[in-house]
Amino acid sequence: MSNDVPGSVRIRTDPDEGLAYRYDAIQSAKRTFDVETNAKAVAFACDAAGDFVENVEEALQHPDLPPSLAEELAETISTRQISVDYDGPDVEVGLES
Repeated sequence: MSNDVPGSVRIRTDPDEGLAYRYDAIQSAKRTFDVETNAKAVAFACDAAGDFVENVEEALQHPDLPPSLAEELAETISTRQISVDYDGPDVEVGLES
């Protein structure tokens, strides 16, 4: 852990700035992880995301997975912010712009 950890971190969710999706994402994480606080939701989501990309790439490149199923899974796994593209056997996970 870094030595320069701040005492608190703030996430702007101002709808007028186009940031309301952040609030929706935090609320979704609270439901997904069944936690009561925004802080726990953000921490759980960040921890989960750390391994998620590598695991998705590895799973979709599995030699026993039919390409048509890998393509369908990539589409299903994609979210409003994260795109998963399968171009057998290459997998690319990236942020939507």
